[in-house]
Amino acid sequence: AELERHGYSPAYINSHRTMLNSIFNYAIKTQEYDRNPIESIPQLRERERARLISIEEWRRLLTACEGDPELRCFVILAGLTTMRKSEILQRPWQQVHLDGKFPYLEIPITKNNDSKIIPLPTEAVEELKKLPSFGTSDYLFPAKPNHRYAEPSKFKRPYSWDIRGRFVKACHRAGIKNVH
Repeated sequence: AELERHGYSPAYINSHRTMLNSIFNYAIKTQEYDRNPIESIPQLRERERARLISIEEWRRLLTACEGDPELRCFVILAGLTTMRKSEILQRPWQQVHLDGKFPYLEIPITKNNDSKIIPLPTEAVEELKKLPSFGTSDYLFPAKPNHRYAEPSKFKRPYSWDIRGRFVKACHRAGIKNVH
């Protein structure tokens, strides 16, 4: 509370608390310390950073994604299903069920060790079928050769793990600020 009164954000305080906690845990592991005094200090609640975009911003964002079917599909899945980035990017096609009366996507293990079924709206199904990986890859968003890993056999993961740069550029083109 004292640090917050001096203008330090909860995120800043939490990051330092986490660092100290790790140091004490290491000291316990190496038998330099027998107790972690940081354990009794709770993490501070951080402000939510979620911001809903307007319908007009949504339209501009989708227009800014034209020419990049992966980014467009990612944005539509994220916007219409509220799935997490990792839930979308690491999804194999075998967990996507587009045929039948009620298309859905299954997530066998979530961040919280639960499973869930995500109904897919028609727009999402249409975008999934436009993905370059549709019928050609094991993953919706397969990893691609890049400057660090030119050889696919050396990839750490067989799927893309980040799309942030492309998303930020699309938001910039659409004139949208402060959206995650």
